[in-house]
Amino acid sequence: ALQTLIPMYAHVLRDGEEVRILAADLVPGDVMLLAEGDHISADGRLVQEEELRIDQSTLSGEAHPVTKICEAVTNTNLAHTELPNLIFAGTNVVSGTGKAVVHATGMTTEFGKIAHLTQ
Repeated sequence: ALQTLIPMYAHVLRDGEEVRILAADLVPGDVMLLAEGDHISADGRLVQEEELRIDQSTLSGEAHPVTKICEAVTNTNLAHTELPNLIFAGTNVVSGTGKAVVHATGMTTEFGKIAHLTQ
C-alpha cells in the first residue's frame, strides 16, 4: 500500500536535458524537477524554488501545505522532516516549481524508513 504513494516516474535533469525516468532509476545526485501536481519520488535538498508549497501530510499528518525555500537553514531546533529546504518522497507539490538534488531513494528515504517500521 505504501508503494502506491510513490510515483512511477520522475522528471530530472540528465546531461543538461529534461528527461522522464522511472522513479526506481533515481540516484543520489540527480536533480529532480518539481511542478504543481507532481508526486515526489525521492528525498532531496532544494537548490531552486519559485513559490513552492508541498503537501507533507503523509509524513506529518499536517493538513496544510508547507512553504519550501532553497536557502540554508540555521535553526537546529527543527526535526529533519520540518526543515523548509528539504523535500520528501511520498509527498506532493501543491503549487509552485523547484529543483532539488536527490540525497535518498527507496528505503533510505523518510518514507522508506516508515515503511520499514511497519513491516
